[in-house]
Amino acid sequence: MKKSLFLSCLFLMSCGVTKQTLSDDKVVKLKEHIDSNKFHIVSRSARPLNTNSMQQLAATNLLANGSSASFIDLQTTSNYFIVNEEQLSVSLPFYGEIRTSGYKNNVSAIEFDGKPDKSSVHFNESKNRYELNYEFKNNNDYYKVRVEVYVNNAKTRIYVISGRRTSISYNGVVQDI
Repeated sequence: MKKSLFLSCLFLMSCGVTKQTLSDDKVVKLKEHIDSNKFHIVSRSARPLNTNSMQQLAATNLLANGSSASFIDLQTTSNYFIVNEEQLSVSLPFYGEIRTSGYKNNVSAIEFDGKPDKSSVHFNESKNRYELNYEFKNNNDYYKVRVEVYVNNAKTRIYVISGRRTSISYNGVVQDI
């Protein structure tokens, strides 16, 4: 009985795991976009640092359905990470703690529009992904951002480290490939 229950559970879990891959044409197009520094990422979820404050927020039921202290569904939240040659346009909602006094209270998103202070692009052949690094500052903060773009499915991970906020990451996809 236990063995059949275990096998049934294993079968159901494996049915939910599908490996989504792009066609060869779309992979070539994705690589062209990344290599030419012209692409647009939309995040589908955010993963804030799971702090006591985020736990308290989740307990109030103010987060969207399907969200928790460590996972925020962004399907209905406008956001973008756009690279256009040397320009970077970023608008990502922030969930977490601001860890300094004197921070402007009216700024809740991570926003930037301009040329980053530093940028680099590297293709990691062993993991079949691009690894892009950016550093920029706005009026409120300084950010180090790492973007991973997976070539086989155009999915992305954006990791943001801030000087004044808790760390956060975003999962998304490259648009229009």
